Amino acid sequence: MLACNIIFYIPDRFNIFIFFFGKSFFYSYFAESFLLTYRDNGF
Repeated sequence: MLACNIIFYIPDRFNIFIFFFGKSFFYSYFAESFLLTYRDNGF
């Protein structure tokens, strides 16, 4: 939520870049944590 508030203070040129970069980083982090949990459960 804090990142969403900070984005509004950044110039529009970097707004989309940070949005997509943060989104891809969030998805990769979520997928990696999901795979680690999936592997630890023995499935």
